[in-house]
Amino acid sequence: MPYKLNTKTIIASILIIGTILRFYNIGFEDLWYDEIISFWVGNPNHSFLDSFRIHNYIERSPYTYHFFLKFFFEIFGYNLEVGRCISAFFGSLCILTIPYIARILKYEKAYLFSLFLISFNIFLISFSQEMRVYSMLLFFISLSYIFFFQIIINNSKYLYFIIFSLIAIFLHPFALLIYFSFIFYLFLRYLKFKEINLNLNLSLIFIGFISVLFYYFSFIYFLEPSNYDHFWIPQIEIKFFTNFFFSQFFGSRLLGIIFLFFLIFLVIRNLKSFAKLDNLSILLISIIISYFLPIMFNYIFEPVLVSRYLIFVLIPIILLIAILSYKFEDKKISLTIVSFLCIITILNMFTEQTFKQFYNPRAIYKPEYSKALIFIEKSNHKKYSLKIVDMKSMIETTNSINNYIDYIGSKNNLKITYISLKEIDNSAVWVICPMYITKDCSLPKIISNYQIINEKYFNSLNLKLIKKT
Repeated sequence: MPYKLNTKTIIASILIIGTILRFYNIGFEDLWYDEIISFWVGNPNHSFLDSFRIHNYIERSPYTYHFFLKFFFEIFGYNLEVGRCISAFFGSLCILTIPYIARILKYEKAYLFSLFLISFNIFLISFSQEMRVYSMLLFFISLSYIFFFQIIINNSKYLYFIIFSLIAIFLHPFALLIYFSFIFYLFLRYLKFKEINLNLNLSLIFIGFISVLFYYFSFIYFLEPSNYDHFWIPQIEIKFFTNFFFSQFFGSRLLGIIFLFFLIFLVIRNLKSFAKLDNLSILLISIIISYFLPIMFNYIFEPVLVSRYLIFVLIPIILLIAILSYKFEDKKISLTIVSFLCIITILNMFTEQTFKQFYNPRAIYKPEYSKALIFIEKSNHKKYSLKIVDMKSMIETTNSINNYIDYIGSKNNLKITYISLKEIDNSAVWVICPMYITKDCSLPKIISNYQIINEKYFNSLNLKLIKKT
């Protein structure tokens, strides 16, 4: 159905604003630890074999994202803006692909609303500005949804479904949750209607087979020995079940509760429709499976549930809210719900740095490596060391941080020099302690006979100037 001119203008405006929010000030803050890892693994000076080896020492996820990142660095140059722009690019593409699912499902009215919610979602904007896998993962999972629905509705696009589903699974193991959701949906359709889609079943079997081979040969088999005592994901607490990460997904606890309430309310109101296992049931099943399996894994084996690992669950959440909001016979109710959710989303944006940076100085939340290193440069002591403990690989963690420090040093023409804790002599040395990964920044035993003669803090970084007593 062709859009009127004013609707096209609204759509274009939302797309432009959503894209700007993902790219604006993208290099404002320094890298945080996970980004520093990606920046090190993707270094174009490494061969692909060395990059793969380093990845397996320091990461617990597949190499696929870092393969793409290294490829982009080699083409566009090795700097943090390139790495983050890749995420912003895929994050911007998601503004197009996710709402498009509503159009495939023939819910035209929900298209504009879902477009708005995706564009202004603070969680998606935030991860579109980080040099990590999540925006890319979100994009390829959205394509997996698109072509799964194309198969269900039009019995076409099998090859595209296989390719994009595999890329998503290769990027992150949590993508398997969507794969299992598709399987479970087809299983329920078989139980209820004795319906069998042979080609789709064969496609899913092929995806499963290739995925098993991929994770065994490229990840598990080649996993390097490391410090396996390092495990940072906490156990699920009771408060998790009060919002299911919605407070993080939508920017505040209040907004999280509101969106969770409307999702539950709209789903309950349409339970009869879901009982028929229509196409919307796939979205609901995806939400249930995406939470249920990691929660069970948490209690049976070990914690694995982190909000950013579930970034893709925002696809079915937002689509269901957008679509079901228009399923009221009284159009005034639909308009009220849509207007209310749009208004509170906009109002919340004015509490976020994403909006506030346009009229106020932007606050800094990530470690201030640049300021800390410039401070060291201006001091009379230009040697530094690092205190890092309990990481998966102490060597590669040190290498990754030093690689980033070298990058900042080259960019700012700094003359500082790294020295390991074991090599510290009688001269004064700055000890940098990344507080966001190293909780205890006291002097280690190896240099316990040194005196602290100065101490500074730079947003999650502790600097101590020490000298032998």
